[in-house]
Amino acid sequence: MEQQIPISPDARADDPQADDARDDGTHEVAPDLAYKRLAIVNVAFYGLPGAGDRQWVLIDAGLPGAAGQIANAASERFGPDARPAAIILTHGHFDHTSALKELSERWDAPVYAHELERPYLDGRAAYPPPDPAVGGGLMPLLSPLYPRGPVNVGGRLQPLPADGSVPFMPGWRWIHTPGHAPGHVSLWRDADRALVVGDAFITTAQESVYAVATQQPELHGPPMYFTPDWQSAKSSVERLAALEPEIALTGHGRAMRGAEMRAALHTLARDFDQVAVPAHGKYVLHPANVERGTAYVPAQKHDPTTAEKLARALGWFSIGLGLTEVLATESLSRYFGMEKSAGLVRFFGIQELTAGAGILSQSRPAPWLWARVGGDALDLAALASACNASNPHRKRAGAALAVVAAITMLDIACAQMLSHEQAASGQSNA
Repeated sequence: MEQQIPISPDARADDPQADDARDDGTHEVAPDLAYKRLAIVNVAFYGLPGAGDRQWVLIDAGLPGAAGQIANAASERFGPDARPAAIILTHGHFDHTSALKELSERWDAPVYAHELERPYLDGRAAYPPPDPAVGGGLMPLLSPLYPRGPVNVGGRLQPLPADGSVPFMPGWRWIHTPGHAPGHVSLWRDADRALVVGDAFITTAQESVYAVATQQPELHGPPMYFTPDWQSAKSSVERLAALEPEIALTGHGRAMRGAEMRAALHTLARDFDQVAVPAHGKYVLHPANVERGTAYVPAQKHDPTTAEKLARALGWFSIGLGLTEVLATESLSRYFGMEKSAGLVRFFGIQELTAGAGILSQSRPAPWLWARVGGDALDLAALASACNASNPHRKRAGAALAVVAAITMLDIACAQMLSHEQAASGQSNA
């Protein structure tokens, strides 16, 4: 892992006690600015609590499956069924846009992004491939599995105004901060020096699953494995440091504030080449950017079958479950009354990660679905043994047993459908 810049937890921008009292599922950093953490990424909400319908703005749109969490948090903060005036995107990477299509349609909301992000958001282009060799940690190794686009919200997509203003956010302006993505933007308000950073810099070691889980505050450059233009990324951090922000709400990690955060940001800008840029990597000397004509990868036209869509969903479920079992082994074991089987739970997590990686990375994932079925059988056996009368948490284990049994049936059905499609494809090509 590259050297980074630690920050004291005392510099966090939110107030945990006030957040608990408000109880809307968000972390508030200003009266009209809050964010919600969704596993590995943050989404931001602009607008006063209770603002009502069309009186607030969503900034970025999170991970696959996050639409419900985002909508629920919005209802809690702004009022039941309150819809945003707009959705503003800092950039189009999958962890910032996966719920975009569903939410924009549900809310009938316009989507604003920088013009250079448009090909990734109207179905024309994918991002350049990630670099799994940089940064160390599990997240870069998994990065080839992450969706690279495109998302298609072209019917709702509008460019950010050329004058730098941000629609429906008076007093804010957008700043072009490329490097992590060609059309990456950050949002700035002079009045209180609040900065919605996106991923131009972040406050956690995004390459490390452990750091992502614990959210230990550190100032970092953009996530290494998905940054294709390091010179532009450096210039963007220098531009943001010169603003002297009081509040920095980043796309990954806790929001931070104050003099210590500013000092760390200046250190990052000054020492960016040593601190943030990987020692080796395919984009260090050969950036992928608009100027070189390498920023946009033509979108694949293949329409996935129902079985392929289901396989991909099960693959991501496997990754998520595996990460949970590896990172929270002790907590899970206690919850289900399986303290003596903690090592087994961790083994199950590694198995889930392996199966998920296989499903998501292979063009013919049926064998990896069958591998998941084998893992399901082991899970069922372990949970069944935890349902004995001496376990005080046997009801929890029983409920988990029912869920795993249902997922096993999905795995079997999906594996059978894929195997049938593969056989049919082989016959048609014979």
